[in-house]
Amino acid sequence: MLDAINRLQGYVSGMSLSVLKKDIKTIEAATRALEVIGEAVGQLDDKLKKRYPEVPWQRIKDFRNVVVHQYWQVDVEILWTIINEKLPLLRKQIQYVLAEEKQR
Repeated sequence: MLDAINRLQGYVSGMSLSVLKKDIKTIEAATRALEVIGEAVGQLDDKLKKRYPEVPWQRIKDFRNVVVHQYWQVDVEILWTIINEKLPLLRKQIQYVLAEEKQR
């Protein structure tokens, strides 16, 4: 998940929303990275997810389903918001989960 988050943020680094809207390759790369993140969440053990309820596991998985099954409905502005507002927090949460799980 961290690798996909890092790649995704790298794809849009220095890019504005207006530039992203015109860059179909980056939009598709970004949606693919979100798909990978959601798929990874789906593979996690339910016990782990229950230990960290502050992470929006189900919302991540649900968005993955939209990206995979209804990709034509993905709004670039929502994608932009996820990348810039949600992913930095998710990165911190995943780093925390990994650190905590390493100590178990």
